[in-house]
Amino acid sequence: MKKKGVLMLVIVCFFGSCNLKNDNHIALNDTTISNDLTNVVEKEKIDKKEKECNCFDGIGSSDKDKPILVHHFLNGKSISVCGFYDEEIQSNQLIMSEFAIFDCETGKNYVEFGATQTCAIKTTQKALIIEELKYLPVGTDWKWEFISMGEQQISEKGKELIISEMKPKILSLSIDKKLEIAFLNSLKRNSGISPNWEEQIGKLEVLALNGNEKAMDILKNYETFFAIKTDGALAETWKEAIANVEWMNKK
Repeated sequence: MKKKGVLMLVIVCFFGSCNLKNDNHIALNDTTISNDLTNVVEKEKIDKKEKECNCFDGIGSSDKDKPILVHHFLNGKSISVCGFYDEEIQSNQLIMSEFAIFDCETGKNYVEFGATQTCAIKTTQKALIIEELKYLPVGTDWKWEFISMGEQQISEKGKELIISEMKPKILSLSIDKKLEIAFLNSLKRNSGISPNWEEQIGKLEVLALNGNEKAMDILKNYETFFAIKTDGALAETWKEAIANVEWMNKK
């Protein structure tokens, strides 16, 4: 009788253990299935959000265009960047001109930049950063390069997005002193319009940004100094250079 009792106890323990293992296996499968379903749902949410983020009518874009960039903030808000970019001048960040940035849900136009403006766009988890660039002769031997002139941000605050003003960015320009002196000495009063007026104004702007008072005086009195009347592209470039230097000096 004792042997039968022991045998029955072993059988009960064996089947009980099997049932426990089966229950664990089922529980494990349920967890795996649950995780898989969660991943699928999350992916569908992301895909849906991407599809819902479109362009709208604005500078450089229409509601039929696809965004160049979509940025999702941690607070659930999303924005689309729509417009044009030149593949030839791309670096380690997106460079765009004539573009607008929209709220994906409402289509609200947060910021826009015209065809004459060039910007670099960077993103972090909490902000989209817009750096306004300008093409100026700031490199070795007056080589023309893009430099950052101002910065603006779209960032989250609570459940909303905050758009900062474009603020001047501190410049650090290193111009060879000999080249600077040689250029200023080459400028002659009443000499008329230079065939290289764009380069001339660009150099004056760079030196004025660097704090050279003589260059700023010539730039501000450009028509009087050279005894000319500006119009068209020349007048636009000259006035823009003065406005840029005055704006930067407010920083």
